[in-house]
Amino acid sequence: MTILAGTGHTAFSTLPVITEVAKEQGIRPSRPLSIAVVASQIAITASPISAAVVFFAGILEPMGVSYLTLLAICIPVTLIAVLLTSIVCNFLGCELKDDPVYQERLAKGEVRLRGSKVFKLKPHAKRSVLLFLIGIVAVMFYATAISDTVGLIQNPVLPRNEAIVVFMLTIATLICITCKVDTGEILNASTFKSGMSACVCVLGVAWLGIPS
Repeated sequence: MTILAGTGHTAFSTLPVITEVAKEQGIRPSRPLSIAVVASQIAITASPISAAVVFFAGILEPMGVSYLTLLAICIPVTLIAVLLTSIVCNFLGCELKDDPVYQERLAKGEVRLRGSKVFKLKPHAKRSVLLFLIGIVAVMFYATAISDTVGLIQNPVLPRNEAIVVFMLTIATLICITCKVDTGEILNASTFKSGMSACVCVLGVAWLGIPS
């Protein structure tokens, strides 16, 4: 999710689901939660559209390391790091069946399990995901076409960083129009709130650091 979305804030909406599924399967929730939080942040360095990768690519390109070379290194290295960390997380704490505190709470009915529920996709959900994937592929193709190693497009009108913004905003507009998204609800989405909070926190530090 982080690699596709370019931000780790998408993981916040999945944490309650991870907790419920882990308890239903008898798995200590701290194990998948630990690796989920770590993976959601580490994967930022492997996302083709994340601000971190775009900024890092801008620094490395004058040194001869292209955008595609950076991704070719970061994506597999990030995956290997997450897999190794997940192995370590499997040894965190004891099993739920051997945890006396959890078993006591379970016996008292203080632990509630979600149980089996039928999940229904919202209308046009698949279409929105498909459009988003098309946007990411378009970004990758454009970055490849204007790169010095390929050179399919000479003197591009849009540099890579600006093209990423234009492409993703265009895809967001298409999703809102074709998938009949209630744009008023976007402001109430948990990912939007967490993302804006992060922006304010990061920019706030920068503002405080500006000399008067």
